Order: sequence, then structure tokens, then C-alpha cells
Amino acid sequence: IETMDTNIVSVRENIAMRDFDKLYAKLMEKMAQSGAVCAGGLIAVYHSPEFDPEDTELEIGYPVTAASGHTRTLKGGSCASAMHKGEYGRLHETYTRLGAWVDSQGYTISAPPYEIYLNDPREVAPDQLLTEVYFPINK
Repeated sequence: IETMDTNIVSVRENIAMRDFDKLYAKLMEKMAQSGAVCAGGLIAVYHSPEFDPEDTELEIGYPVTAASGHTRTLKGGSCASAMHKGEYGRLHETYTRLGAWVDSQGYTISAPPYEIYLNDPREVAPDQLLTEVYFPINK
């Protein structure tokens, strides 16, 4: 698929995944300071070359309606994409299938993968969570 450039307000740190809530609190503080209007679901960009739940470089943010001094642009372009339904702990299964498809089609991953969370784990059962997974690609 082709994605569009997206303005996001985000925070980026090396964290252990168990500290996700602390990074999320920093994001919410930055969103409040920016006065930005949220325009979609939470985005997580995995900047580390290999995922390590104890130490990964993670950027989380929200798409916003307008650019400002608080935003950055998540670049659009060609992506392989898949919908994951279910627990976050099983996302690796979707990553594996999507990665195999990318390889089988002769593509290479050109930028860090990212996820967009379409619903809230505080509001739906774990087996009903919906997460879009994106691998930026090129031939």
C-alpha cells in the first residue's frame, strides 16, 4: 500500500517494554503542552534493528491535524501492511508472516516498522485488539 506523510506528536526513548506506561505518560504530557488535536490511533515506531523487550528504542505518538513546533513527519511511502487481531504478545506472529511475504516478493525493509493501535486494551478483550502493522519497503 501507499501511505501518506503524517504529522505526529511523539516521544522517543530506549525503554524496557514493561515501562511503556511511563513513556505513554510523557507522550500525554507533550500532547497537552502542544495543544494539538489528535487525529487517529496511537502509533509505535520500533527503531531498534532487533526487538529486545528489555531494551528497545521506541517512539510512540499520535497523528495530529496540523504541523507545529511539537510535531515531526512520519514519512509516507510504499509499505507492506497486515492487520493483527489479538493479544499484543502475539504480534511477533504477524511480523513473521509479513516479513516472509516481503522477502518472497523481492522487497527490502527500508525504514523502521511501525504499528497503529485501532482500539484500547482498557476497553476491549485481549482477543479483540486490532493493530495495523506496517513495514516500509522498496524493491
